[in-house]
Amino acid sequence: VDRRVAEVGQGGVWYDGDHRERVARYLGGEATPGWEPREAVIRRFSEAIDEALPATADGNGDVVVANHGQALSLYVGTRSPAVVIDGRQMPFDLLRFWKALTFPDAWRMDVEANTLTRAFTGGMAPG
Repeated sequence: VDRRVAEVGQGGVWYDGDHRERVARYLGGEATPGWEPREAVIRRFSEAIDEALPATADGNGDVVVANHGQALSLYVGTRSPAVVIDGRQMPFDLLRFWKALTFPDAWRMDVEANTLTRAFTGGMAPG
């Protein structure tokens, strides 16, 4: 377990109203008092991934990250990958990606090809 890939810190504050809309505004760049700054999330997440990647360079596998999706979305958004859906490649859209996440969900980011491909959604592995 690496705390650097934990979810966005929200200061333990509970908000009335639409949490998903608040998260969408945060991911879109709006300042959200009490929430961890987006730059800090990206920095810690990137450090963890950059540290883990060399261990996979000899072909021993992938780096696997599990979290609730906000921190992961910010990280992936900095890599500006193309998303491959149903065999079609399209530009990455951070908010669209986050809003489309299911629980559970799994994606594979190929850092060399700079692509992001859905592995499975809603607990259903392909084929």
